Amino acid sequence: MAVDRMPAQWRRALGRWERWKSRGRLKPEFEELTYVMLEKLREVNDPQELIKKYYLGNYWALRIARKMYPDREDLWDMGMTADVAYAMRYQELTGESIAEDEPEED
Repeated sequence: MAVDRMPAQWRRALGRWERWKSRGRLKPEFEELTYVMLEKLREVNDPQELIKKYYLGNYWALRIARKMYPDREDLWDMGMTADVAYAMRYQELTGESIAEDEPEED
């Protein structure tokens, strides 16, 4: 699997995250979960392996969310936490940033 660009779903999730954060709409709990997941993803040191891990499933991320916030199903949205953590790790590994021309989706 050749990697030449960050997967689109990660780009969209990170773009939404950055917009929400800049507007003060990002829940601190989402931020905390995302950084815990990012720390776990730092075990992966290759962009191709990161993508492979994503497509193998993200139950590990859901377990983290359920453990940290067992009574907050609203925080179990992997599109707002795991996808962002994957995007952040991808950026760390490649230096790629999201395109400025990505459409806004709030």
